[in-house]
Amino acid sequence: MGLILDFGYLLGVLAAMPWFLYRITVRGDWRSIPRRLGFGQPPPARGSIWLHGSSAGEISLLRPLIRRLSAEYPAAPIVISAYSSTGFAAAKRNYPDARIIFFPLDLSFVVRRFLRRYDPRLVVIVESDFWPNFLRAAHERAVPVTVINGKISDRSFRIHARTRLVPRLLRRVPLIAVQSDAHASRFLRLGVPEERVAVTGNMKYDLTVSHGSSSADLRQALNYTPQDVVIIGGSLRDGENRVMAECYRLLVQGHPRLGLILVPRYPTEVPRIQSDLEAKAMRVVRKSEVDAGRADAPGCGGVLLVDTVGDLRALYGVADIAYVGGSLCARGSNKGGHNVIEPAILGVPVLFGPHHFSFRDTVDDLLAAEAGIRVGDAAELREAIERLLADGERRRRMGRRAREVILRRQGATGRNYEHLAPHLEALRERRPSPPPPLWSLAAYLLLPYALFNLVRRGLRYPAYWSRWPERFGYGASFKGGKSIWVHAVSVGEVRSAAQLVHALGRRYPDHRLTVTTGTPTGSEQVRELFADRVSHSYVPYDLPGAVRRFMDRVKPEFAIVAETELWPNLFGECGKRGIPLFLVNVSISPDSLWRYKRVPVATNAMLANADLLCAQSRKVARQLEDLGVSRYLIHVTGNLKFDAPVEESVLAEGRKLRRQWGRQRFVLIAASTHPGEERRILTAFGRLKTRFPDLLLVVVPRHPERFTQVARLCRRTGHRVVRRTEHVGDLARDVDIVVGDTMGELQKLYAASDVAFVGGSLVEVGGHNILEACAVGVPVIFGPHMFQAQEVGAMAVERGAARCVADIARLSDAMKNFIEQPELLETSAAAARALVSDNRGALVRTLELIDGALADTPRVADQGYD
Repeated sequence: MGLILDFGYLLGVLAAMPWFLYRITVRGDWRSIPRRLGFGQPPPARGSIWLHGSSAGEISLLRPLIRRLSAEYPAAPIVISAYSSTGFAAAKRNYPDARIIFFPLDLSFVVRRFLRRYDPRLVVIVESDFWPNFLRAAHERAVPVTVINGKISDRSFRIHARTRLVPRLLRRVPLIAVQSDAHASRFLRLGVPEERVAVTGNMKYDLTVSHGSSSADLRQALNYTPQDVVIIGGSLRDGENRVMAECYRLLVQGHPRLGLILVPRYPTEVPRIQSDLEAKAMRVVRKSEVDAGRADAPGCGGVLLVDTVGDLRALYGVADIAYVGGSLCARGSNKGGHNVIEPAILGVPVLFGPHHFSFRDTVDDLLAAEAGIRVGDAAELREAIERLLADGERRRRMGRRAREVILRRQGATGRNYEHLAPHLEALRERRPSPPPPLWSLAAYLLLPYALFNLVRRGLRYPAYWSRWPERFGYGASFKGGKSIWVHAVSVGEVRSAAQLVHALGRRYPDHRLTVTTGTPTGSEQVRELFADRVSHSYVPYDLPGAVRRFMDRVKPEFAIVAETELWPNLFGECGKRGIPLFLVNVSISPDSLWRYKRVPVATNAMLANADLLCAQSRKVARQLEDLGVSRYLIHVTGNLKFDAPVEESVLAEGRKLRRQWGRQRFVLIAASTHPGEERRILTAFGRLKTRFPDLLLVVVPRHPERFTQVARLCRRTGHRVVRRTEHVGDLARDVDIVVGDTMGELQKLYAASDVAFVGGSLVEVGGHNILEACAVGVPVIFGPHMFQAQEVGAMAVERGAARCVADIARLSDAMKNFIEQPELLETSAAAARALVSDNRGALVRTLELIDGALADTPRVADQGYD
C-alpha cells in the first residue's frame, strides 16, 4: 500500500507541475524540501510527544497544551511539526525548548525515517492534516495517533467519502476530539466509531491575550497615540491588500489621525504589495525595518506593512478596527476566511467578507451579538469602517461584545487534555532502548582487532595478557547481597571517581561495590585506592553475550559510569533489566562528539537508557542536549576532579622526596607524556640546563609500557638519568633526569616539584588532568591540544594558574620565567590552589541527584546552562 501511495503522489506532482513549480519557486517552498526529506534535522528523541499543526494558526493553539505537558511529563521530549513555512517559523520562535521540524513528505520511506528518529509514544494532530502514509506507518509502529480541535470541511468530507482511504485509516485513531457537532457528524458518517469521537469545542477560543500593558506598549512603539484610530487588515489574500489600501487612502482624507497596518497572508507577497502602494504615492514602512531599528514606524503618516511571521495576534491588540482576510473574494466552494477569534478576544470589532466558511460558527455568533460586521464588497467595507470611525461608542461596544462571545466558548483545551490523559500515561513507562542491530555485528567484526591490540600491548606490559575471560563476561560470580557497579575506564577516571566510590561505600554499607576498568593500570589504581573494600573486574567487551554474562555475575542494583564511556549493549542491557543507570562527571571530546553526531539515532537510543547525566560544565550539557538527551535528565554538577582531596601523607612524602632531590634545585616535572612529547621537552630542558645547571627534570610517561623506552631516550641526550625504581636515599647532584616508572605516585611527584608540564597536549591527544598538580600548589604548563579538558585549561589560564604554549621555544620561555621570577611562581601556585578549592562541590551535587533518582524524587530541569 505504501508503494502504491508513493506512486500516486508522483503522478499527482506530475499532473500539477505548474502549481508545484509556483509553490517551490515563487513562494520559496523549495527551501523546506531537504528538511521534509529528513536532512538538517534537530536532535533525535526517544519516547517523545509529537504535536502537529499545519500552519501558524494551528501551531499557536498548542501553547497552553505544551505548557501543561512540559510540567506533567518533563522527561518526555516534545517534537512539533508544521506543514507550512509560516507554521515552522512560528513554532521556532514560540517553542525554543522543543524539536521543531517540517512535517515529512508523505512518502512511505520518509515518514518511517522520521518516526524512527523521534520515536513518539503519542502523536497529536491539530485539526485536519491527515496523511495516509504517516497514519499507516504510525499504526505499524503501534504509535497512537490522536486528533484534537478536529474538523473536516464539506469539500474534504466529499473527497474522503469517495476515496475511502483516509476514513479506513481514521477508524484506527483512538481519539478524535472535534470542534462541533457538525464536524462530529461528518467523522461518524466516514465510519469512525462513535466511542472515539468527542465534541470538546474550539481551542482557538482559549488563546486569550491580555489587552493591557503589552498592547499599549506596542502601540506606543509603533508611534500610535491614544487619540489615533488604527485599522488592521489581517491574513489578507489576493486583492484584499489593494482594497484595504484604497479604503485607507479615501478615509484618511476625512480622518487624519487614521493608521493602517497590512498583514499579508504570505510574506513573500510583500515586495509586490509595497511596490503597488508606493506607486500610489503612499508611504510604506516594513515591520522588519522597524524591528531592526533601521526605520521609524510610520504611525498615522503611512502604512505599516508586516513582513514578519507570528506577529499578527499582538498587532490585533494594537488596532481599533480589524478586518480579517481571506473572505472578500471567492476561493472555491465553501472555502475562505481566517481566524476571527484572535481580534475578537482582544476586544476589537471584527469585519469580514461574505466568503467566511472556516470559522462559520464564530462568525454567526459575532453577527448575532452585533459584535461583527459582514461586508459584501470593497464599497461596503469602506462604509462599515466609516460608520465605526464616526461612532466611537459603538466601536467600543462591539469590541466588548466580541470578547464576551469568545469567553463564553472557552475551555476546549482542558477538555481535550482530559481525553488525552489515558494515552499520555504511556509516557511514564520506561522502555528499554536496545542498540541498533548493526552495532552488535560491527562489535563482533572488530573483536579480532581488539584481541590483537591486547596481544600487542602485552608485549610491553604483560598485564594485558591476563584475565581475558573477564573481558568476555566470565569469571567468579559475586555471591549474595546487594551490588553497586561503578565503571571508570582507566587511571584518570578511577582517581576522579575515587571519592564517589568512598562515599557510596559509606552511604550503602550493605552493598557490595564492583569497580570495572578497561586497562591494567586502571586495575592497579583500583587495588591501590580501595584495597579489598571493592571487587574489581575488567569491563566486558560490548558484545551481547559478554554483557549478559557480566550482568548475571554482578547483578547490580544500580550502575554508575564515569566520564565518556558510552557502550550501546551495556547501556541497553541496563535498560532491559530495569537497572538505573547514572552517567557522572560526563565530558565529551570534539572527536567523540563528531562521531556521536554521525550516528544520531543510535547515540540517542543508547543515551535513552540513562536515568541521570551529570555534566562537568554547561558546554557539555548543551552537547548532550544536541545529541537528543532530554533536558530533564541533564544536570551540571561540575568536575569531580576538583573534589579529589590531597592526603597529608602525600604532601609529607612529597616534602621528603624534595629533600632527597635537593631543596636548592629547581624541579620541573613532565607528567603523562606521550610519544613525540619527550623529545620536545628534552630539547627545551637542554636549552635551560646550560643557563641553570642545577635544574632537575622528572619525566613520567603516561603508559607503563613506555617506561624503559623513555629512559633510553633520555640517556641518549647525554644527561645522567635515574629511574625512580632505582632511586634510594638522596639524589646525586650530577643526576639531571629522573624517569618516573612507578604507578600511583604522580601526585607525590607533583608535590615535590616546582612547575609541572602536563602531557598529551603538545601532540593531538587532548591533554590530561592538570588539577592534581594545581591541588598541591604547582603551576602548570600545557600545549595547545587540550580539547579533552578545554574548559578546565581555560579556567586555569584565566586565573593565572597555568600557561598554554604552542611550541618548544615558548615552552622554554615559560619554564625560564618561572625559574627567574620567584614572585611569579608564588602567585601562580596560590592561584592553582584557589582554582581547585573554589570549584569543589561536584561530589555533593552528584550524590544528591543519585539519591533523588533512586528515591524517584521529582526533579526540576537544570536551566543553568542556557
